[in-house]
Amino acid sequence: MKTIQEHYIALKEGKTSKSYFHKLAKSLFPHLVSNQNSFNDSLKILKNRGIITEEVKAVEKKTSKDVMDVQAKQYNYQDKNNIDTVYGAEFLKGFYAEIKDPANKDKTPDDIKEIVRKNLTKSATHYTENSAFGIKGIGYGKAEQPKEVTGKYKSSGYGDLKESKVPTMTELLLEGKKKTNSVEDKLSEIEESGAIVTLETQIEAVEEMIETKCQRLEMISEDDNLSELVDPKRIKELQKEIKILEKRKAKMQKMYEKLTGKAKKKQIVDETNTDRD
Repeated sequence: MKTIQEHYIALKEGKTSKSYFHKLAKSLFPHLVSNQNSFNDSLKILKNRGIITEEVKAVEKKTSKDVMDVQAKQYNYQDKNNIDTVYGAEFLKGFYAEIKDPANKDKTPDDIKEIVRKNLTKSATHYTENSAFGIKGIGYGKAEQPKEVTGKYKSSGYGDLKESKVPTMTELLLEGKKKTNSVEDKLSEIEESGAIVTLETQIEAVEEMIETKCQRLEMISEDDNLSELVDPKRIKELQKEIKILEKRKAKMQKMYEKLTGKAKKKQIVDETNTDRD
């Protein structure tokens, strides 16, 4: 396996691309080189750390002793068994997922760290693929490799094209009619529901008007002095108004029963609670 210095030499010789070298640097040294670093910034970081040098020898097949000595003194980022070399964001994601797992309720933080380390040693994206949002069983998974296109039209990138069935005009009209009927049914249901609410409000209003006029008649009939002051014609008018209101209420009650299938019950006010108020 080539060292990063050997890959850098190949880059200088034009045998590899900048994008490949940049990706390699990010994968080998994730704690030093991230997606936010440009190619030139990544080179500076690696040079400042002594990981790569400008002493390029075209015929050199082995890494020079100076480079080997420098690398030996550097922190070992390749040691996957060391928890400190695990990518920070992925570790936090894993720690959060494991500590929420009921199966780990009796485990200590050190035990949780060890579980995360083992899983990330097997796959650096274990928790992205299996525990997205900290919930086990939910993940993004691995992208499937594109399959090679085969068939009569493979040169176009489509392969064998299947004949699609074009719906007839009759089928389209029937489908449109179904959707229209569905919309009409929904609107009719809303309209009917609104009519019921309106009727309930109207019936209650008429009942209140009848009750008010009846109370007024009752007061006049019980008070002799008041009955003498009130014009008899006005009393007859009140009685007539009550009858008209009762007939109107009866019609609305029948309409309500037709819409709902049940009679509208008159609301009974709790006089005890009213007196307390």
